[in-house]
Amino acid sequence: FLIYCPTLMSKCLRKPINLAPDVCIPDPDWHLEASDANEIAYNPPVERIYAPIVGPENPWRPAGFQSMNLLTGTFERSFLNETNFHHEFHKHNVEGCPLDARHDRQVKRNYAVKLLRKEAGEAVDSEDSDDEVARKRRKESQAHVDPDSMQLVDKREGNALQLEGDEEKEGLTVYFEEDEKRGKRVARYEAIEPSHKLHIHELYDYQGRSFLHDPLKDSDQPAFLPKKQIHSYRGHNKGVHVIRWIPPHGHLMLSGGMDGKVKLWDVCNTRNVIQTYTGHAKALKDLCFTNNGDHFMSTAYDRFIRIWDTETGKVLNTFTTGKQAHCVKYHPEEGKQFVILAGQADNKIIQWDLRSGQITQEYDQHMGAINTLNFIEGDKKFVTTSDDKTVRVWEWDIPFVTKYMADPSMHALVSGTMSPCGRFLAYQSMDNKIKIYMCADRFRLMSKKSFGGHSSSGYACQIAWSPDGKFLASGDGEGNVYFWEWKTCKLLRKMKAHDKVCIGLLWHPVEQSRLATCSWDSTIKLWD
Repeated sequence: FLIYCPTLMSKCLRKPINLAPDVCIPDPDWHLEASDANEIAYNPPVERIYAPIVGPENPWRPAGFQSMNLLTGTFERSFLNETNFHHEFHKHNVEGCPLDARHDRQVKRNYAVKLLRKEAGEAVDSEDSDDEVARKRRKESQAHVDPDSMQLVDKREGNALQLEGDEEKEGLTVYFEEDEKRGKRVARYEAIEPSHKLHIHELYDYQGRSFLHDPLKDSDQPAFLPKKQIHSYRGHNKGVHVIRWIPPHGHLMLSGGMDGKVKLWDVCNTRNVIQTYTGHAKALKDLCFTNNGDHFMSTAYDRFIRIWDTETGKVLNTFTTGKQAHCVKYHPEEGKQFVILAGQADNKIIQWDLRSGQITQEYDQHMGAINTLNFIEGDKKFVTTSDDKTVRVWEWDIPFVTKYMADPSMHALVSGTMSPCGRFLAYQSMDNKIKIYMCADRFRLMSKKSFGGHSSSGYACQIAWSPDGKFLASGDGEGNVYFWEWKTCKLLRKMKAHDKVCIGLLWHPVEQSRLATCSWDSTIKLWD
């Protein structure tokens, strides 16, 4: 039975009851997607993309953690190219940690060792880092020069420096540059006093001919792939970085080593070293002959460019801007051999006049260190590649780019060689490919011409063409030499040449089946 209570009913009727409450009706334009969805099939507006995922935001979340998308930190996607990935992967497998972590671990280990030595009462070196100590030493070793007497004066004591009497600076000279801020000439870089040594007994033969006399002649014989090693040149104390044939027929060979020395070798007769040129304090980077071979140019990591007389071994000119020159070239035209180009590490190409010793032009539109420099189209233009992964074509003596080539898929081109016919340029790319560019009518990439199969990433391995243009050869980082057929891009042969990276490669211009290779194992080998 029911009991009616007026008091209770009156209390219930006093409280308002909403018979039509507000209901959250979903917007028909909203789309619900699964949390693991990889793509969406509509175009949401910006406010919906950045709206909270579900529910309100946490009001007690600290301001410093607003950017965290995980409980332990922030996760984001990053692009890493294949070359850098393999480099870090290799470091992780060998060292047990990536490169940066290994550096931090070494710093902590050094600091812990210093603390232990301090507690034991032993003498401890300065707590500055190695870079800081080297910077302080360079600053202390700087010297000022009196502009009137041009005498080298020590910065601290005011006494003349005895370079010859100091064993650590025996045979060293100093390079002076203008310091605009202090208005003084400052000595910043040191270079070895140039010298040469003749290794043969007589400079001239019974007919009065020097070793520069060319006994070879032009040949139109077809090229063949070399099969075996016929000679090995040894004389450099460290690795050999660059080799060059003396023009026009290659009866002599010039080599530049990491010991800072340049050596001239005989190729046709005794195959011994003829002369050694000493003039760089650090490793050689590039060499270049004039058209007749009487002079050659060398550049090294000591920031100096030297012009040598091939026969006498004397230094004719020395140039420097205080920056490293990675590649150097004479102007190929016979009447302009007094002009040189140097691609530097400060993103510039410098043009020098050998007669006046002055800089006549600067090309400075690259955004990375210059790697290669080649003349095209009858020496009216030249092409440069850089670490900025671009290819630029320049008009001679005009500091503006006439053609600019860049693509997100491009890698740095670190070595380039012109074909014998002068119509193609072969570049060593950092993605283990050889790229071919047409430079006859219109400079462009030949996408269908690509040579691969070798592992040259991380090394500026030189490319060699056969004299008839039928074959292409390249070294790699494991000491192998690869041969391809130009017409079909087919890999013909792989040959083990050196124990370390095969960095230099030259096909003989007359002996069509002869090949020269150099490596960081300090050897130069001749193949036939």
